Amino acid sequence: VPEEGQNIESLEIIAPTQKHFIELCGSKENKVTGFRFRNLDFVATKGDYASRSNYATKSAEETLYASDIQSCFAAHGAIRFENAEDCSVENCRILCAGVHAIEINKGCEHILTQNCHIENAGAGGIKIWGTPAEGDEDIRPTGNCRISGNTITNCGKRYAAGCGGKPLRAGE
Repeated sequence: VPEEGQNIESLEIIAPTQKHFIELCGSKENKVTGFRFRNLDFVATKGDYASRSNYATKSAEETLYASDIQSCFAAHGAIRFENAEDCSVENCRILCAGVHAIEINKGCEHILTQNCHIENAGAGGIKIWGTPAEGDEDIRPTGNCRISGNTITNCGKRYAAGCGGKPLRAGE
């Protein structure tokens, strides 16, 4: 609906259709390496997310919830790294990410996120999600990642539990 003084014929409407801008996923044996994203604008991804976590109930049954128990920790990111090393996101603007803006997942090392502006994320800004160093059948530690000089504002637009940064099992 146009606001007063606006013409419907000149409105720009953005309807996100993808949940990721970029998804760089290698394997344990063959990691993705050397990707650099600099001076780019990323605008609007879908925010469809329902937690399938059973952490809150400790139940064997998986139940869908509107959000996770802490900062939408299991949700995806618009820019996603898994089994990646020596990659970076620098001097980029990430606006209106549907859930998290950047996700550094299992098996990542030496990922740099620097001087980025992240605004209006549905959940959070930057999430690091590695596996535990022991006790998990799928051990892929994440570490030596650097988050520096970023501006993160207005998170939790759709999922109130979201936060600016969430390092979980982040190693060194």
